[in-house]
Amino acid sequence: MLQQRKWRHLASFGLLLGLVFILNLLSQTGFFRIDLTQEGRYSLSDSTVAMLESMEEPAIITVYLEGDFPANFKRLRNATQELLDEFRSYGGSNLQYRFVDPFAGKNKEEQAQMYQELIEKGLKPFTVAFTEQGGSQQKMIFPEAIIAYRGRETRVPLLQNQQGRDPEVALNQSIEQLEFAFASGLYKLHTYESRPKVALSFGHGELPQGLMADFLETLKDYYVVEAVEIKNDLEILTQAYRCLIVAKPYQAFDDASKFIIDQYIMHGGRVLWLVDPVLTSMDSLRTSGLSYTVAVPQDLNLNDMFFRYGFRLNYDLVQDARCAFIPVVTGMDGDQPREELLPWFYFPVVVPGTQHFLSENVGPIRLEFASTVDTVKSPGIQKSVLLTSSDLTRVPKAPTRVALQSVSEIPVPERFNQPNRTLAVLLEGRFSSAFQQRIVPKSNKPFKAESEPTRMIAVADGDIVKNKFSASRQQPFPLGLDPVSGVYYPGNKNFLLNCVNYLADDGWFIPLRNKRFQIRLLNRKAVEEKGRSWQTFNVVFPLAFMLAFAFLFNFVRNRRFRSQ
Repeated sequence: MLQQRKWRHLASFGLLLGLVFILNLLSQTGFFRIDLTQEGRYSLSDSTVAMLESMEEPAIITVYLEGDFPANFKRLRNATQELLDEFRSYGGSNLQYRFVDPFAGKNKEEQAQMYQELIEKGLKPFTVAFTEQGGSQQKMIFPEAIIAYRGRETRVPLLQNQQGRDPEVALNQSIEQLEFAFASGLYKLHTYESRPKVALSFGHGELPQGLMADFLETLKDYYVVEAVEIKNDLEILTQAYRCLIVAKPYQAFDDASKFIIDQYIMHGGRVLWLVDPVLTSMDSLRTSGLSYTVAVPQDLNLNDMFFRYGFRLNYDLVQDARCAFIPVVTGMDGDQPREELLPWFYFPVVVPGTQHFLSENVGPIRLEFASTVDTVKSPGIQKSVLLTSSDLTRVPKAPTRVALQSVSEIPVPERFNQPNRTLAVLLEGRFSSAFQQRIVPKSNKPFKAESEPTRMIAVADGDIVKNKFSASRQQPFPLGLDPVSGVYYPGNKNFLLNCVNYLADDGWFIPLRNKRFQIRLLNRKAVEEKGRSWQTFNVVFPLAFMLAFAFLFNFVRNRRFRSQ
């Protein structure tokens, strides 16, 4: 009997070894992972996987986030390595990475030389402060990576813009954006030679390129952006352009210019309209010599086209209780004016919900002197609202007086009683030409009265794309950064990039850019109140459990052998 039991144990052990060996072989030939997180934290998107599997040459990724630094940066470093491990599972030998500390083992002169080399590559340093050996220390790090592929290089920032945000939240958002950062970097290098074209309209007083430089520089990573003067050349706007961007014009369009855009749309072209129907600005308020200015309707001669396409930009101004702040002189400190940041209702801050994937999770969007958009009946056109104002909104009609005294007003529901007004809309379908039953200019292309299936986006604010400009440094600020208050609004750039990607049929970027993780931070108050009891529980419970298990195991074992 003992001999039989011995052989039975040996057979079970051999079967277990065989099973482990088979599982090991299977793990070498395939990759399998179950992501149990609600937000898909550990899952790559299908488009990222497809791109990694289609790579034909090795991509070398050098990550400069290595060394001794605070715990939060170690978390960013470990999250980066986990992501790159995931990338390598699909990219195989065509994806290689390494983590390096650029200053390790170097003297001060060599470190200074390395610092200069990294700066010349476009990497941006970041100073971290931490406590070490009882004293406060500072260290310069480069939380960035370089991807080399097909003889080209691109930088990948691992740390998102920190200005105006809680460091813990900013770090979490940086981890959220890691897949997009690396996937878009690989995509830029993978498709560099075949980048599609995007047209940027000029010739009607559109926003100067220097005032949308940050957006355009980001756009040029994925597209060839060409400025196109839409005037008299009827053939200038061809279908080679994936989409057309019309950014804050202030001069009226003549019929020839309108016809060029109309026929571009009729042949399947897409347009991003960023238009101010009302003319006013902070400059006019400051230079008028008064404490107010007058906002007046701006006739761009586009209303008939917009109405035909299914929307109308209204001659009004949105005042929103959820708004940005501006500096206002509130008194004097001796001979010096005293400034305070006060809410300015004419600068609405839109926090998009989940009403549409183009605006979902993009972050807060800062507008300036925005107007409202209405949709009109147009058969065959599907309309989707992208941006709306808050519950406390007031919309006075233009012309209207814009006065600085409004900063002292309290936004009560009785006065701010026009909630959730539409500020941006997406239109999709077959559009009717605005030149039907009209004499049209002669063109080599045949006139089309109805479009192919296409789409356009209308935003009733041209300043959504405008970045601030530093006169002292002669360079633009990042789009969405308010240098006065220091608050950063990431939604401006994210939303506009989503719009262009969607219009240009590059929609795979959108879910990556909009990917968000649920922030599960510790409740500091609960930690202070119950921290000691939980620490005691975590120490005592495992020991008590092991003692109880040992006692029960010995009790059952003794009874079993006593009966035998």
